Amino acid sequence: MNSAFVGVTPFILQYLQLPTMLPILRNIVMYHIVPNTVLYSVNIPAGMMILAASNNATLTVINNTGVVTVNNANITQPDVLAANGVIQVLNNVTVPPGTYDFGLLNALYNVNATAFLGLIAQSSLGPYFVSSVPSSPPLLLPQQN
Repeated sequence: MNSAFVGVTPFILQYLQLPTMLPILRNIVMYHIVPNTVLYSVNIPAGMMILAASNNATLTVINNTGVVTVNNANITQPDVLAANGVIQVLNNVTVPPGTYDFGLLNALYNVNATAFLGLIAQSSLGPYFVSSVPSSPPLLLPQQN
């Protein structure tokens, strides 16, 4: 199941656990929970269905002749039974569409802007830097030696 996090860099996983980023982490986790629904794979109808996640966003489930996807993530292990529900294991982490883009944080990490990333975290501006709004202003970064 940890293989679903392959597309998420270890840096982003660690960054999401900072206190200023917890609302975003909570939103992403809640996007993987469908309340008041027990959905077994055999009950997923052919075609498309929409489910409401616990964060009030929607999940698109598509059953294409037995291959079931949830927002383009494949169900790799269906119907894992738990005491309080049924788990459909996905091969990717999904985020609510149009909400978060971690490209800027990854780019800063890739140029070793760790001091600047620390300032972003301490100033509670982390959520601004993961906005999916494409009109974000350019970022001018002080050179680190």
